[in-house]
Parts: sequence; structure tokens; C-alpha cells
Amino acid sequence: MASKSHLPPPVMAVSRSLRRTNPITYILAAGLCIFFLYFFFADGTSIPRIKTLDAGAKQILSSKDAASNALSPPSLPYIKPKLAEGEVMAPPPVVHYHMNNVTVTGDPIGNRESVLILTPLARFYDGYWDNLVKLSYPHDLISLGFII
Repeated sequence: MASKSHLPPPVMAVSRSLRRTNPITYILAAGLCIFFLYFFFADGTSIPRIKTLDAGAKQILSSKDAASNALSPPSLPYIKPKLAEGEVMAPPPVVHYHMNNVTVTGDPIGNRESVLILTPLARFYDGYWDNLVKLSYPHDLISLGFII
């Protein structure tokens, strides 16, 4: 009978997949971790800046070059205005369209008249996009709106 003194010391089992992992995997994982740590905690002032035409020039948008509200169309960037303490920003403008007074010309394509197609999402049909593509009206004049 064997005595207990001849038994090997207990060893934690390592899964077979960890034993077969290529060392380059560990190196790449460590490098990726270092990159993320540097990205999150590094000082942003040491990052090289893009050169402008004038070395000391800064690009500043004036209020006439910016959108008036955060909900404005995304053609211009929105710059949040500096408000005094206790001052509240005005709500976005609401535009009312009287659809009964809408007129159309004899040549809407020639006059580049835009069309708004509103679609309720409650009953959305599978053939919607197919039918939309089949429209003969110029697609750059069609705007889509979804009613939620």
C-alpha cells in the first residue's frame, strides 16, 4: 500500500483550451488593454492637432452660421447658447401647415416641388419599400416621415 508522502502535490487543473492558446494571443490582448487604458486616461493636450492655414487661427462658428435650435435640420451644426443663470431657452419654433390651401402646378417635376410622404409605423407593410422605389417621381424630391 502506498503512503501519502509519495503523492504529488495538488495542482489546479488548467483547461485544455488555455494550454493550447498561442502566446501571441496573450501579447495582442495585453497590447489592446494597454491601448484602451491609454485612450481613456491619457491627457488630450499631447495629441497633435490638425494644422490650419493660419498657425494661430481657430475656427469659430458665428451665430449666423449655426442652427437656431437643437431640433433644427442637421444642415448646420448646433451651438448651445450661453444662458445667464435662471434664463430658460426658448422652445423650438412650431410650423403649422394648412393643408387645405396647398396648391400644385402643372409641372411639379420641372418646378422641383418636394413631396412629403408620412407613414404610420403601427401598420407597416412588407411591400412598403418596394412600392416606394417604384415611384416615378424623382427620389431626391421625396421626403419620408414616420408617425410613431
